[in-house]
Amino acid sequence: MHSHKQNMNAFFRFYILLTLVTVVAFAPTRLWAEPDEPKQEVTVVGDENYSNNDMLVYDGIDVSSYQHDIDWTATAKDKNIQFVYVKATEGATHVSRHYRRNIEHARAQGVKVGAYHFFRTTSSLQSQFNNFTRVVKIEEQDLLPLIDVETCKGWTAQQLRDSVKVFADMLEAHYGCRPMIYASSSFFNSYLGATFADYPLFIARYAKTEPRLNYGAKWILWQFSDRGRIKGIDTMVDLSRFNKGYNVNNILINGKKNNKRRRGGRQETVPPPPPKPKNVAQRDVPATSKKQREKAEKERKEAEKRAEKERKEAEKRAEKERKEAEKRAEKERKEAEKRAHEQAERERKEAEHRRKEAEHQRKEAEKRAHEQAEHERKEAERQRKEAERQHKEEEKAEQQRQQQNHETATGNNGAATTTATPATPAKPSPEAPYSKTKKSKETFKRVNKNSTDNDNVDYPTKRNK
Repeated sequence: MHSHKQNMNAFFRFYILLTLVTVVAFAPTRLWAEPDEPKQEVTVVGDENYSNNDMLVYDGIDVSSYQHDIDWTATAKDKNIQFVYVKATEGATHVSRHYRRNIEHARAQGVKVGAYHFFRTTSSLQSQFNNFTRVVKIEEQDLLPLIDVETCKGWTAQQLRDSVKVFADMLEAHYGCRPMIYASSSFFNSYLGATFADYPLFIARYAKTEPRLNYGAKWILWQFSDRGRIKGIDTMVDLSRFNKGYNVNNILINGKKNNKRRRGGRQETVPPPPPKPKNVAQRDVPATSKKQREKAEKERKEAEKRAEKERKEAEKRAEKERKEAEKRAEKERKEAEKRAHEQAERERKEAEHRRKEAEHQRKEAEKRAHEQAEHERKEAERQRKEAERQHKEEEKAEQQRQQQNHETATGNNGAATTTATPATPAKPSPEAPYSKTKKSKETFKRVNKNSTDNDNVDYPTKRNK
């Protein structure tokens, strides 16, 4: 048994040495050397982290519909641009309207291209996976698929890590390689952490100092500015550069010079440049017996089952969170509707109160105006009656004055008659004598108004002749 172990150890050492010699002999020169062409310099304008005199070196860009229609003929002439990441999808349904044009034109100019998906916490993992894989075809890609993680809305950090991990596993199973993770340095340290420390990382930090990540994570790409100016692009664009010791070969998709290693029965994309002997042995040494192959296959299947179980659990959690978020949103909507209804009811009552108050004031004004008019009418009537009374009194006084004048004239005429002819006593009538009152009523003035001889004599009228 001991002799068998010694033989196996010797075999493994020989195989490792042979593998290292093969890798060193046939490895592409480009993998170990820096690019031969000198770096072109670009001025980053409008960025407070850089003065106008700072000349910055970049290796690639990322674009979306924000950059509109790009003249890739002019852009591809920039020798610095080794790659471009193009926004493809967002959430469950959104597709960038410039994705197809950017991918086709950039590849036609010889630029290596990749696609990225903006991850949303408000959409299910399956719907986002379907949206991305429906748009992004592996035969059109040169670079690793990229997951853009910038928001944790409605989720805890653990929920976000679990969901992004399941989504990354789904993309890895579909495209045959680990996707790259994009996030800002602070967001990665706060929310993603150790779960993605060994993933290919694309980190954003708009400053002069390089990103510093926790959990031993090491970034491949650093997006250091969002205010670059590139020929062929009318708007400002994001600029990125490789970490020291990395180049475009480290982010190529499977089957295109991408570094891989075996872990837990799956192939994973890893950043380190030349692989260490230990990793080479783990990656390249095949199983030496049927039992080992069966064991490796069993472990692989168990790992797939665990991953599938974790994925389903994460989806359940995400679905539960989605339903709870929908319930909260529905509750908030109903409360908002209730508040709006109450506010409208209050405003309606206030308007009704103001209308009634205005109606009351109008009626009060009409009442006062009517009373004032009635008072003025009565006062005018009183004044009219007073004027009539005064007029009657004046007429009565005039009549009395005329009567007095008449009586005076009559008295003078009677005195003259008495002096000339003695008065003959009146004979009593055979009938009953008239009362003084009746006699006064039955007497009248016989006045010949046309005669100049107006004696103003009253003649009695007999009742029976």
